[in-house]
Amino acid sequence: MPVLRMRRVFATVEIKQSQGVGLSTPLNIVPVNSYIPNTVNYNVIFTTLTSPDAVGAQMWGHMDETITVDALTFARPRLAAEVFSPDGTLTENNEVWSRVSQANASSTSKGGCGANMLPRRSQLSALYDANNGDGVQTVHGWPTQRQPYWSSSPADQVPHYYTIALNDGARTVGGSTAVYVSCLTTANNPASSITLEVVDPAQWNAAANAAKLKKGETLQVKVTVKDAQGNPLGDIPFTLKRGDGYTRSEEKHVAGSGDALVAPVVVNGGLADETSLNNTAAAYSAITGSDGTKILTITRPDTHGTKTSLTATLYSDTTKKATLDTIFTVVTSPDSDKAKMWGHMPETVTAADGAVFKRPLLLKELSSTSGRTAIAEDNEDWAQFTQAQAISTSSNGCGSEYVPSQAGLESLYEANRGNAMKTVQGWPVASSYLSSTTGSSSLEQRDFKAVNLSSGTSSIIPSATKELLTCQTTPIVKASQIVLEAADPTKFDRMNNVVKAKKGEEAVLRVTTKDAQGNPVGNTAFTLKRNTSVNRANVSTTTSIASLAVTDAWGNTQDDFLSTTLVIYGVTGADGITTFTLKQDQTTGLKTELTAALDSSSSTKSTLPVVFTVLTSPDSPKAKFWGHMAETATGDDGLIYRSLY
Repeated sequence: MPVLRMRRVFATVEIKQSQGVGLSTPLNIVPVNSYIPNTVNYNVIFTTLTSPDAVGAQMWGHMDETITVDALTFARPRLAAEVFSPDGTLTENNEVWSRVSQANASSTSKGGCGANMLPRRSQLSALYDANNGDGVQTVHGWPTQRQPYWSSSPADQVPHYYTIALNDGARTVGGSTAVYVSCLTTANNPASSITLEVVDPAQWNAAANAAKLKKGETLQVKVTVKDAQGNPLGDIPFTLKRGDGYTRSEEKHVAGSGDALVAPVVVNGGLADETSLNNTAAAYSAITGSDGTKILTITRPDTHGTKTSLTATLYSDTTKKATLDTIFTVVTSPDSDKAKMWGHMPETVTAADGAVFKRPLLLKELSSTSGRTAIAEDNEDWAQFTQAQAISTSSNGCGSEYVPSQAGLESLYEANRGNAMKTVQGWPVASSYLSSTTGSSSLEQRDFKAVNLSSGTSSIIPSATKELLTCQTTPIVKASQIVLEAADPTKFDRMNNVVKAKKGEEAVLRVTTKDAQGNPVGNTAFTLKRNTSVNRANVSTTTSIASLAVTDAWGNTQDDFLSTTLVIYGVTGADGITTFTLKQDQTTGLKTELTAALDSSSSTKSTLPVVFTVLTSPDSPKAKFWGHMAETATGDDGLIYRSLY
């Protein structure tokens, strides 16, 4: 019986689907002209990159489930079928993807991520950078064309979160539109601490426990965010807020209340994210850099010298915060614990002639404020002084040798023209400053020159007027000698030691003030007093016939210089010399002793008798009155006659 032998025959068929979208294709294999009756059914699946190998996928795919960049692993977005209740769906590359609203970006039931698993802005950017040119889709298959991906990084205080487009890396601020989400496979370490510190240690003042710098300067502060292990965390959002303003005496001024003493805190002035914090509710928002830090610039262009705190707070946990006190000082307040505001007014200022002047005193800097007054300027109360207080060290004055002259104050102004005493040196200038230079506008009262350091102009004020005071650091040369003499030596009668003038004429006296070495000292104040007039027989008279008329070099006149208690006030010129013109037109031939004494030392004086002679008395020691009667007279007969007395 013949044996039937079977022989296997193999046929190899190569099937390709270059443009496949992930379909399963059935193949029917039927032998032709064969006694074999059966048909083989065979399915061929060509998977696509743009679909995941997941039950809920519409197409057959081999999309990468994760993408790893450095130490970060990102999970693919979820299909709509994989999410219990998506906020929205979107079809891309034949798959229906879930979309997530910002509010649900951390809700897993909505397609969001678990706690701390939503990538930060920088992490999504790193994902794109590692797959630029749309490699996230062309290499890994993820949807990238129709929506960006949520990050966990807020873009503002609303907050809106940043989104990152993984096809081109574009960063935008998200809104109400639901977009794609990729979650990290390992949660980010949460931020555990935040610190706020000055960048430049030189700007830290340990005594004030605050950053301390001048108005107009810039403070750099550094915000650092770390996890519980002390590792810096990049791309972490935080806010920066300001506190109320406090004076140096801890007086509170509420920010945003309209209080004139409260000024804005400017963060990153001149930059795109410049923010002006006008009240305690206003906030500056930012994100730490890759090193976990953020450098901010702080300025106070309109500060009045208050202390203000800055507080950096983690966006994700407002219980984590750091506070730093800042002080921006003003030139219009001194660095004194008696000042109201924080200031840096220079303690001394140098004049054009090299003389050095101390700043004025605050009222609270006086050893006693009882009965004292002040003038308010630039939020400080500045002590006022009368002339008597100015020369008295017990009244916190300068002492007589340290009260500046008018010329000294004018030299101070010359070195600080254009209101620089205010704008540069910070001194109060609404009131004038006392000088030791006496005025020349009156014989009847002591006036002094006061100088306005804003304009350099001077005025004459009574000695009791209260003004500001600055003291020189070196003593001013003072007169220690005074000389009262006849301006015309020929008018001095050496035999009788008197200055003589005839009734109806003038006697001119000269006053000279000198220092101990005999050098003239100008602008020196002195007084002129008189004794009771006496006749040549030394009999006094107090009637009006003894009254003197006195006129000084500036034209001021005292027409009734009669009483011995009356004082004539005078001052020498810049050369240390001045003159007086005297008349005694009602005299009966009297001698009057005059005494000139220094204001600064009444015991330093010079005395000089002045005689006004009359025609009716001879110039004889036997005469009752001082006279200038002619010794002889020629009669009509040509004879010379002489009177007997």
